[in-house]
Amino acid sequence: MMADRLLSGNPMLRAHEGQLARSRRLRSRRATIAAIERYVAARAPEHATIRMAIGHGDAAGAIDPFLDIIERLRPHASIELVGRIGPRVVQQIGARCVGLAWIVE
Repeated sequence: MMADRLLSGNPMLRAHEGQLARSRRLRSRRATIAAIERYVAARAPEHATIRMAIGHGDAAGAIDPFLDIIERLRPHASIELVGRIGPRVVQQIGARCVGLAWIVE
C-alpha cells in the first residue's frame, strides 16, 4: 500500500511485510508520480495475475494518476475495488491521500 498527497508532495507511507515506513519528502507532483511509478514497476510482478484495490481520502479524482500508471505498466492487472480510505488515515495524511494495494496470484 502507498499513500500520498499527490498535489502537495508530502511523504509517502508504505507498508511492506508488516512494516510501515515513510519515503523521503517529495517536492513536486511530478516527482511524487514518478516515485509511485518506480515503486509499482519494481514491486508489482510483470507477468503474474494481479488484483488491485485503490482507495482515496476525499478526492476520487486523485486516483487518476494511479490508474494511468497501472494501465501503462501492468495492463493485465485487474482493479477489483475503488473506495474510500478510513478517516484515521485521512486525518494523518490528508484528504487527497491515495492508497494502492495488490495481491499476486
